[in-house]
Amino acid sequence: MLGALCGLAFVVEGGLESWSAVHLERTFEASPAVGGLGPGLFAAAMVTGRMLGHVIEGHAGPRAILSIGSTVAAVGLAGAAAAPTTAAALAGFVCAGLGTSVAAPTLFGLAGRGVTARQRGSAMSTVTTVAYLGFLLGPPMVGWISGASSLRIGLGFLAVASVSLAVLSGLLISRSSAFPRPPAPG
Repeated sequence: MLGALCGLAFVVEGGLESWSAVHLERTFEASPAVGGLGPGLFAAAMVTGRMLGHVIEGHAGPRAILSIGSTVAAVGLAGAAAAPTTAAALAGFVCAGLGTSVAAPTLFGLAGRGVTARQRGSAMSTVTTVAYLGFLLGPPMVGWISGASSLRIGLGFLAVASVSLAVLSGLLISRSSAFPRPPAPG
């Protein structure tokens, strides 16, 4: 389940990374230089969010950080999808990057904490393998949806995926006792 949730987060990451420049250039007729700001600002926001996420998770806990982060990402994605200007779309990409950034580290951490030290390697590799399918599936899914409708709808799909991540991760964590830290050895 953690791998599937992380895969959903990676659908959002991969989809936005691959299609943000195209959205700027096609929807707003931005130059390639401005189009390149989409994935660049998204990546910068991801780095910033991942650095700050560890501090925030220590105070808020994994359920809160996943819920808040996914909601922030959904708001940013919806904003980018509906943006009237290039600047507004770029602001949405930054918001989406900040929100999405905390999902993978938090879910990987839960996978490691939910098992004994002996099981940790196996659990992490399983979650990682399942999760990275999202990177493979995200960009073509957005492309297929955008081809059938528009890039705005494709980005809207990513916003819905972020909302789904918030809801599903909250349900999983609140209903499972599998995530306490295992007792310290000795």
